[in-house]
Amino acid sequence: MKKFKNPFIKKIKKIEPFFIDLEFENGEEKRVQMGQFLELPAFQKLKKIDLFLKAKIVDGWSLVWLDEIDLSHDTLYLQGVPISPQMSVKST
Repeated sequence: MKKFKNPFIKKIKKIEPFFIDLEFENGEEKRVQMGQFLELPAFQKLKKIDLFLKAKIVDGWSLVWLDEIDLSHDTLYLQGVPISPQMSVKST
């Protein structure tokens, strides 16, 4: 069995316009700022907040929207920044 370099996505911890906090299978939690992706033609639909918030994980491999727009676990892991305690505090 092939070993993958970057961990798979375990769960979406928090999703808000336009960032996603993810937990990976190795226990790391990272925040991915989505603005860089939303400027690309393939991701234009995700500028609609109601659609953006409907992200789902597919087998740990990727985040998917509408079964047609996706980002791989590798991209999300490499682009994400570790979540600090201040980042995870809920706003009131």
